[in-house]
Amino acid sequence: MAAQKRSIGLVVRVLGALIVGLSLLFVMQRILTSDFRSLERVPAGLTVAMIIGGTLVYAANSFLLSAGWWRLLIWFGEQGASGRMCHMVYARTAIARYLPGNVFHVANRHLLGRRFGLRHTTLVGAAVYEIIGVLIAAGAIGILGIGLLDVPQAAAPTLALAAMLAAVLVAPILVNVTIRRLGLSERLGLPERSHLEVTRSLAPILLRYIVFFVIAGLIVLTLTAVIAEVRDVGTALAVVTIFAVSWVAGFITPGAPAGVGVREATMVVAMEPLFGSATSVLIALCFRVITTLGDVVFFLASFGIPQRSSQTANG
Repeated sequence: MAAQKRSIGLVVRVLGALIVGLSLLFVMQRILTSDFRSLERVPAGLTVAMIIGGTLVYAANSFLLSAGWWRLLIWFGEQGASGRMCHMVYARTAIARYLPGNVFHVANRHLLGRRFGLRHTTLVGAAVYEIIGVLIAAGAIGILGIGLLDVPQAAAPTLALAAMLAAVLVAPILVNVTIRRLGLSERLGLPERSHLEVTRSLAPILLRYIVFFVIAGLIVLTLTAVIAEVRDVGTALAVVTIFAVSWVAGFITPGAPAGVGVREATMVVAMEPLFGSATSVLIALCFRVITTLGDVVFFLASFGIPQRSSQTANG
């Protein structure tokens, strides 16, 4: 059994490395073959300003993720966990997602959390639920966006809000049922909770994740409006949808550090019919610069968060 798991793990890692490699080659091919002369009309100063502003907004937006992690820890019983400590731990370890493997941010967060007295089972449970939560949030935006592409533009915003509200209320129940069916509650030492309690606790956390991806999608949309022409609501909706789908693709690819290559390749492929090759490449690369610099600013901000001498009483 152990040998079989190692073999499966090796296959998954090789497959992930292959996908990342092919994605990077694809992006490089598009960079080398695209005609960037058509982008001479793009205002360089405004684009740089957008990158700087997007970086700061993305860094601030990341605190929604750390706030969600803090609320998950409390939900799992770490009532003494300080919000300042949780923001610091999350921000200081998030930068490790850029290391090959795309798992070191979770591992480092676990180790640093243990130093502050957080329990092993709590950290594991919070990590599992965070992964599920961000995938639900980004996936819901992507699926919803695809579903609304053929809907009348005037009705799209109202339907989007209604669908997101439904996802926030229904998704926690589905997660609770799935966790129970798979027996993960016993394996992770998670307490049994009613559907109402789960919804009351997890819905605000899931809402934070959805808001994070909406804001990130609006950064992409604003960047696109600076570089290209966003003609109507349908195009704007498509851009946000493409971002969400590309994020999920980069997240689920094994070993892709921060989704590098996979996210850009997905964005370029999906945006080319709308904006052409050169414009799509520029949007994808500029957004990568924004997210990378944003993560660096988020990391540096962790050193400015004041800490108390004792963060939690849990051992």
